[in-house]
Amino acid sequence: MIVDGRYQFFRRKVACRNVWCSVCSAQRLAIGTRYLAVYHLFFVPLMPLGRRVEWRCNACFLQVDAFRPVRAWISGLGIWAGLFFILFGAAGFLPVPGNPRREVDLGFAFQMIGLGVALVGFFAWLRHRRRRHEAAVCQVVPLTGDRCPLCVGVLAPSARPYCESCEVDVLTR
Repeated sequence: MIVDGRYQFFRRKVACRNVWCSVCSAQRLAIGTRYLAVYHLFFVPLMPLGRRVEWRCNACFLQVDAFRPVRAWISGLGIWAGLFFILFGAAGFLPVPGNPRREVDLGFAFQMIGLGVALVGFFAWLRHRRRRHEAAVCQVVPLTGDRCPLCVGVLAPSARPYCESCEVDVLTR
């Protein structure tokens, strides 16, 4: 048995912003934490994988994109696959050119059509869910750069708002 995985070293809060949390299904404050990801084998750190920033919701403490819908091209491929199964099932009703007296296997044809309809319906629902998610993301109100949302301290006016006490950037876009 090989024990491997990923460690997270030097975790530190670096920023905060308003986001759409896919877990809470609401606009929430998210805190960005930067860390160094390191691959380990048998609990011995071997290779750094790079620095990463993960955004966690301040209400549910889960990653804000934990339930993010699938990408549009994936749902498009699923719909095309469903249409292929529908056509494949419908082709089962056609006579074979070399043997016009062949009996049609209705069970197989209906199974393929049913599978195709299920795939098209499922991936169309996923595409609709993604459109709702994108519409909700567009309605997120960005933070104002005058107060820190974590400690409610007044921020110094600058081009890039930064809270000295929390040591985080306040992202306003």
